[in-house]
Amino acid sequence: MSWRVSFVVIGAVSLLWLVAWIWYFRDDPRDHPAMTMPFLTLQRDALPIRAAGVTRTIPWVRLARHMMPVTVVDFCYGWTLWLFLTWIPAFFFGNYHQNLQASALFPVAC
Repeated sequence: MSWRVSFVVIGAVSLLWLVAWIWYFRDDPRDHPAMTMPFLTLQRDALPIRAAGVTRTIPWVRLARHMMPVTVVDFCYGWTLWLFLTWIPAFFFGNYHQNLQASALFPVAC
């Protein structure tokens, strides 16, 4: 299967999931038609109280402060992975004349 076919298939599945998500899921369980009163009664303490016409603001600064360590770790992981996948094989081939195709199964055999 070519990468174009894979791209189209994954894109189509993603669009179907988007349609299902928009149709079925809600921000507030009280708005969902499949919710039963016993379930909502059990979850009453966990659900926020909505006032008419009042919207909550998102604390962007606090959210960014909490997400910054995750962002830094993900950047470092991506950079290190890119280094190991691209530069290290070329380093071993250029400096040690290691045949990469013959040595690919070496870690599996050990």
